Amino acid sequence: KGACSVSSAAIELLQTKIKKLKKPSILLVGVNQMTALAAKGIRRLNYGNMIFANRTEQKAATFAAQFESTGHPLTELPDLIDKSDILITCTGANEPIITSDMISTLIAAKPDKKLLIVDMAIPRDVEIEKDFNPNIEVYDLEDIKEHVKKHQQRRELAIPRAQEIIDQKLSEFNYWFEHILYEPVYNGLGDTFEAIRQDEMASVYMKLPPEIKDEVENATKALVYKLLQVKVRTAEDS
Repeated sequence: KGACSVSSAAIELLQTKIKKLKKPSILLVGVNQMTALAAKGIRRLNYGNMIFANRTEQKAATFAAQFESTGHPLTELPDLIDKSDILITCTGANEPIITSDMISTLIAAKPDKKLLIVDMAIPRDVEIEKDFNPNIEVYDLEDIKEHVKKHQQRRELAIPRAQEIIDQKLSEFNYWFEHILYEPVYNGLGDTFEAIRQDEMASVYMKLPPEIKDEVENATKALVYKLLQVKVRTAEDS
């Protein structure tokens, strides 16, 4: 349990915070495997109100169509961020594409604006620091890695218990296999031997007094059982 990939851990990190919002608008910036995994994770949480932005608008639109959404160019970022509750970004840009000025302008126009930012890019896409504004929460790759690290530690602690389960199931399988291996011997030969015994002893029983008949019955059954065991041991040795 617990995500150990960056994109999955980012969504897991957001999960409790997303629950506090009613139908949040989620902006994903960048078209790549990371944002694709993040978008799929968001959809699994039944949040479909996503919009996408990319340097190439057509690429954003094609990508967004997979999620029944819309794609936009990066030139629309100020307006898109204004309409969003959550911003997830991961591009290959060498410089921040979400600048301090962009966020400052947004806060100046809407002082009560709340925004949750997850920056998965290296180098960072978001220029502002985590203490930029109390209404804006910023999580970067270091936060996500710390989240992953906690899960990895939990998994490592669970290894001995997992090994116990494996050993237990392996023991159960071996027990079953050892017995099922010789079922044809037991069922096939056992039934055949018993049929032969009964057929051969039928005429003998007619001549025996009742008190001796039971002794002979038990003795012949024991003989069949011992012959069957000899056959099983022979099969095991081979």
